[in-house]
Amino acid sequence: MATDPSRRKSEDDAVCRASEHHFVSYSRAGDSVFVKKLKDELENGQPRFRVWVDQSEMQPGPWPRQLEDAIDSCRSFLLVVSEETNKSQVCAQELARACSNGKVVIPLLRDPKAPKPLLAQNNEHVDFSCDFSLGLGKLRQFLKKLVLPGSVEQPSVRTESGEVSSFPPPVTTGPVVINRAPLIAPARFLGRDWQCHLIEKFLSDDASALLWIWGRAGLGKTALACRVLDHIRRGIWVSPELTVPIHAMAYLNREHHSELQWCNVFDEIRSSVSTVSPLHAQDGHLASAVADVLSGLTDRRVILLIDHLDELIDPNTRSLTDPNLRDTLGAILSATTHKLKVIVTSRVLPLELPTAPGAESLNLKGGLPQPEAMQLLRTLDRDGTVGLQAAADTLLAELCRRTQDNPGAIKTLYTILDEDRSISSLDILGDETRFLPERVLKILIGESYACLDDRSKVVMQILSVCKTPVTAAAVAYVFQHSLPDVTVLLNQLVNLQLVEKADDVYCLREADRWYVVSQLSDDASTTIGGSQDVLLDLKTLYKRHADYIEQLVSANSPTVGGGLHPLQLEQLHYYRFNEKNYAAAFDVLKRLEPQLLAEGRSGEQAGYYEQLVGRLQDPTRSRQLFDALARVYYGRGELDRAAACYEGGLKCVRDSGDLSGQWLYLGNLALCKQESGDLVRTTLYCMAALELASQTGDSVQEAQVQEAHVWEAHIWNAISEVLASLGQISAAMQASKRALKLARDNRRREIEGMGIVEVVALANLGQHHEAQGHVDQADDQCSRAYEFAEKIQFQLGQATARRNLGVLELNRGKYKRASRHLTEAMQLAKNAQSVQLQQTIRIELAAAQLLDSKLNDAEVTINAAVVFDTPFFTPEALSLRGIILQRQGRAGEAAESFHHALKQAEVVLKRTPRYYRGLDVMGLSYSGLTLSEETDEYLDKAIEAYDAARFIADEPGIVRRRLLLFDALAKDGSEKKLALVRNAIVPEH
Repeated sequence: MATDPSRRKSEDDAVCRASEHHFVSYSRAGDSVFVKKLKDELENGQPRFRVWVDQSEMQPGPWPRQLEDAIDSCRSFLLVVSEETNKSQVCAQELARACSNGKVVIPLLRDPKAPKPLLAQNNEHVDFSCDFSLGLGKLRQFLKKLVLPGSVEQPSVRTESGEVSSFPPPVTTGPVVINRAPLIAPARFLGRDWQCHLIEKFLSDDASALLWIWGRAGLGKTALACRVLDHIRRGIWVSPELTVPIHAMAYLNREHHSELQWCNVFDEIRSSVSTVSPLHAQDGHLASAVADVLSGLTDRRVILLIDHLDELIDPNTRSLTDPNLRDTLGAILSATTHKLKVIVTSRVLPLELPTAPGAESLNLKGGLPQPEAMQLLRTLDRDGTVGLQAAADTLLAELCRRTQDNPGAIKTLYTILDEDRSISSLDILGDETRFLPERVLKILIGESYACLDDRSKVVMQILSVCKTPVTAAAVAYVFQHSLPDVTVLLNQLVNLQLVEKADDVYCLREADRWYVVSQLSDDASTTIGGSQDVLLDLKTLYKRHADYIEQLVSANSPTVGGGLHPLQLEQLHYYRFNEKNYAAAFDVLKRLEPQLLAEGRSGEQAGYYEQLVGRLQDPTRSRQLFDALARVYYGRGELDRAAACYEGGLKCVRDSGDLSGQWLYLGNLALCKQESGDLVRTTLYCMAALELASQTGDSVQEAQVQEAHVWEAHIWNAISEVLASLGQISAAMQASKRALKLARDNRRREIEGMGIVEVVALANLGQHHEAQGHVDQADDQCSRAYEFAEKIQFQLGQATARRNLGVLELNRGKYKRASRHLTEAMQLAKNAQSVQLQQTIRIELAAAQLLDSKLNDAEVTINAAVVFDTPFFTPEALSLRGIILQRQGRAGEAAESFHHALKQAEVVLKRTPRYYRGLDVMGLSYSGLTLSEETDEYLDKAIEAYDAARFIADEPGIVRRRLLLFDALAKDGSEKKLALVRNAIVPEH
């Protein structure tokens, strides 16, 4: 009947490719090796048969249900007969189910001494006990006869009288199959339940005749159609309520799209009905012949799958190029009394037919839902040897994201991992030089990209260098080529699902971008288009994109950075950097910095700057880059990195002999070292800066002299803070007064920066007065600092002064007023983006809440303080957290926090042994451990720490602060236990 040469070539192969599976029942205890060999031979020899073995086919999930489904849908039940099988309760249950469902049971004898089970005693067996090859050959003949449609010869079965008769026919009669399917329906087909339902609904709906399944390569269009048809052929419907009888199934593969082959298929459909004479191509036009065939299908439902029709579709016009095919499908749609159901697969959806009455389309855009894509990866790794079976969900999710949840790409990725065990999924994700292996990218995009015309490729290349969607106008500008309308090209690519479009902007998927960029050279120009050349090198593409953005300055809309919106500035920096115009990229970053910092994106800003280190040729820009990086790192609290950048800048100005620049960097280095807890180096940098300022001579210009005064005042403020940290409060006060005098003297001369110096000096003086117990003077100085900082809009100074005012209220016992001051200070510190200040404010606020008996609020606040992690103040935060947890009755957690505080304090004290606040942390933490661990072993250490702290600093305000926190810990009857420790803080005379 068949006239397809490929079918005539190997009918055996066609039969086996279309066959159902054969279930193997066996005992893992003794039959596993035999079954593995049997499966390999049947699936890889000729003819081929699909074999269902639990160890290789079982998917994650309930196994009893999977076994039942596999038995219910099998063509035959192969029972391995051995001593182990006869003992197996599971094998007995499997055999009983197969017999109750009328399945053909074929016993496979491994051991001639082992009797066949009672239910299989009358079945003709295959003997494998002597010669495996002979047994395999006989089994192949049995299975082949089971599958051949219309075969009268069947494997035999012995009756009780000893007579031999044929096997009973299958329980149901399947449809006639014409031509082989494009592929064997995947055994591990996951997901697509809704799409399967839609296909079944189409097949059962008499009002529809054509279903067009379309989408990108690798999405599983053919696999989906073959899976549904394979199940229907075996009587399995996803939606049983849609079940209808199917008379025949015909397949047209990509090799069969000719008029002769179409006539052959319809001739076989006609012959399967057996009511009228066969057709012949020469009888007339194909469409007329098809219309004649349809008249015989009024009561017979026939499915025709036309696979991979892309070669007959013009991607530019989205029209069918073969008039015979167009007329044939048109005839099928125009006739209304037939039951021919046509399913077509292609990458492109034509414009005409799928929108006609009686036609439907199914778009597989987007791949599998991610949970199903992840399940597919796990299922492919059935034995777990590739590492996907037990992999973390996050890893699988990222692999699926990169493959766009595309089943074909996922399977290719698994194959790569399975073939080369030296490569792991983590290796693939960690390779920054490529997004996915080349074989995977070819499945996703490579094959489709290769089929594009030159202009479409150029549009893809233009989009490939864009990290964010762009307009058609941007593409046209970069193209610089005479086009009627670039939008036409873009929309063609959208219809091919190669370009994404939303809100009139266009982009490529990430994997597609990587692949297309890999096809471009870095800076060697290549051309297309004859006399109208289009440059394709990466450098030129980046430059043209950057040039386009700079054309978009709009004076009529709110903008930043000299006429460009922040998003445009980010895009401009990206293009200039990749163009390797690093100077221009740096200039854009300087314009973008305020916006990124305001959005809390300082980490990204630092990353952008780091990319430019070592790439700027201009010394001035190099120094500015170090300044910018140090500024960002300082604001983020990454003090060591900030110091390293300042040291880089210091080298630049020393090389150029810039005296004022050296003052600047020495002062900034002093600030970094001070906040990092290295007070020794802080002092050294301060002394070096003062020495440099004293060397200023007549040769120095007036502007540099003024700058030297500013930095001298800054240095005295730094020295004041260092001395205060070492407990030398009187000396610290003198240093602050000197800084204040310099600031006020030079402020009258309108030297820029002196206002900031004055605010800091006033705030420091307030702290020193508070330490000495002069509360009124402290209040006066801090209030002045706040007012002046507010006047000059110095938010950091406002936050510092407001914090100091809050501390004063805290020490007075006015906890609610303290909380209000500190809450306002915290918001100001956030705006100023000072990490250390934000941490100290939260520590003081948590202390106020603790003393006000608001323990839950205090815990939330102190936990936020611990997150900031600065060297000087994290120990204090941890010890205070321990007190709060201890007061909440959470002794174990409190002890952990106290131990952590001790470790952090030891680090600081190793650098600066006279840092009295670190010693206070030690005393407080040892006291806390005495309570939380209910032991006396820490008492001596607590007393020793407090004795050392008191020896360094015993001013009234400092002692009051020590007692305040100590008494907050020593509550609820614990005062007696810690009486000796308290005496170390305030000795009884």
